[in-house]
Amino acid sequence: MLKKLLLIFLASGWLYCGQYVLKFSSATPLQRQKEIIFISSATPVKQIPELNLWRIKIEKNEDKIVENLLNFEEVEYCNKEKRIKALWEPHDPLYSQQWGLSAINMPFAWDISASSGSSFVIIAVIDTGVFYEHEDLKDKMWQSNEGFCGYDFVNGDNDPVDDNGHGTHVAGIAAASVNNQKGISGVAMKPKIMALKVLNSDGEGSEFDLADAIVWATKNGARVINISLGSEEPSSAEEDACRFAYNNGSFIAAATGNDGVEGIYYPAKFSTTFSVGAIDSTLTRSSFSNYGPELDVVAPGENILSTVPSYISGTDYEAWNGTSMATPFVSGLAAIVFSIRPDYSPDDVFSVLRNNAQDLGISGKDDYYGYGLIDAQAVVSSLTPFEYTFAQKITSFPNPYRISNGVLYFCFEDAPQEIKKFYIYNLSGAKIASIDSSSYFPDKKILIWDGKNINGDEVSTGIYFYYAETDKGKGKGRFAVIK
Repeated sequence: MLKKLLLIFLASGWLYCGQYVLKFSSATPLQRQKEIIFISSATPVKQIPELNLWRIKIEKNEDKIVENLLNFEEVEYCNKEKRIKALWEPHDPLYSQQWGLSAINMPFAWDISASSGSSFVIIAVIDTGVFYEHEDLKDKMWQSNEGFCGYDFVNGDNDPVDDNGHGTHVAGIAAASVNNQKGISGVAMKPKIMALKVLNSDGEGSEFDLADAIVWATKNGARVINISLGSEEPSSAEEDACRFAYNNGSFIAAATGNDGVEGIYYPAKFSTTFSVGAIDSTLTRSSFSNYGPELDVVAPGENILSTVPSYISGTDYEAWNGTSMATPFVSGLAAIVFSIRPDYSPDDVFSVLRNNAQDLGISGKDDYYGYGLIDAQAVVSSLTPFEYTFAQKITSFPNPYRISNGVLYFCFEDAPQEIKKFYIYNLSGAKIASIDSSSYFPDKKILIWDGKNINGDEVSTGIYFYYAETDKGKGKGRFAVIK
């Protein structure tokens, strides 16, 4: 069965009863945040520390309590939490060919060296979850140190299995296994899929969980985030999360919406995200694809064959329509770009995708096609592989490092004046810690680390890598952690 999916924020009828999103200014101490919530008679439910964002519950006198909260100068906003929902309806018969890959010149791109990408690059699919045991996906799943392939924000556990189908379809387009003699081929051969479930089996979820998932993906090393969902109305929590991801080097591809009208959905409309519309097999804008001045590019979005959970659909593959299907074409290509140029920022990826797109509308950028149809061959051909020059000599001590014995020292042979970047990665290539200049002591030529990851937890036993950029050059190395 061919399905057309659109993920949208719904109106007040879908609101979480009594649950609100509360945002404090960045200068507000944690204790003060808790104090204000306590004074207001609201109940704290969950926090996203990186955004100073809370989910709170108000049992009664909601309007009065919200008014009181907004009177505190530390409070930036407080709004009733919106729900997100997936809608779908039957459409045309199933197609048996992946015309979309040819349309973006993917077969030609695969002939170019390095176009298969890197397994160190992670694509986070924020959706209904992923059927991670699917024959075309099981070898492509990212895994945490504990062996989980993501997180379920709906049920609050480590099992983001798909009980709807949409997320599995999106994941297959971006990065299904290639040349495994099974099913379909995804855009990105080697990059991994991180599954983050924010929608339940009915396709419903919350804006807080979406913001939480964006931050979680960024903190756990996803360079690319796919958001095949959206809303006509902006969400401040969502905007904060997208900005956090952007500022920390993660590229977000988001769908423009399926109403066929002028008006790009959020989060695709935010300046920190890359908005994607849909075309059909004649390279014409799909009638359902939203358009507007914020549109960046278009990608194949009709009759797109991809993976689905057999326990839901009765088959392993189906063809669906939607800007939801167009978006993962961009996510897969962005993962290849990061594989070739790990030094790129999200803005750099924005530029290379826009500058190499096939112009389909009027000359230059327009509201219906943006910069045009993504062109994988042109993008990959335009990239010069990044060459690491490691002039900065760094050694770690003690190595192996036992966390219980104190801090780990990174010793510079030639003391830099400025530490621009200092990242620690686990063996799977996920960034698990970032050390800032406050831990650097130039007079002693050392940088110190307490053995904790980005979540504040002690890291597990294993092999880790470090990468630094300073005014003296770049440096890298590895060390072992033992308990």
